[in-house]
Amino acid sequence: MIFVGLLLMLPVIANVVVIARTHVRRRAWTNVDATVTKVKERPDKSGGQNSSMIVVHYRFTDRQGQTRSGVDHRMYRKPRKNSTLSVIYDPHSPDINEPSSIGWVYGFLVLTVGAFVAGLWIVVSVANGSL
Repeated sequence: MIFVGLLLMLPVIANVVVIARTHVRRRAWTNVDATVTKVKERPDKSGGQNSSMIVVHYRFTDRQGQTRSGVDHRMYRKPRKNSTLSVIYDPHSPDINEPSSIGWVYGFLVLTVGAFVAGLWIVVSVANGSL
């Protein structure tokens, strides 16, 4: 049972690492506005029966004036073609880029904190002999 509790606690550690890495990257990378060039919705084979994945293609201009492109895969918030999307890119390698919105990370953090609390409760309960 302690093993189950520890497994429930593990995802929060991974999520904290993702958030820390994202914040470090945001300080060093360049933020620009990109234009959505194509939006496709396709069935998500990893999700449930009615689950779909939104594939967003975008284009932006880097500091050197070169046009770059990227692709985002998301589950919600389907943007319109020609709309603006905030993007961050590595100034040393602008082809490495991603949308700057990371709301999903914080949403996942809420879920993992809940799992962490449940896991901690299991570990403490087993240690006290309650379970």
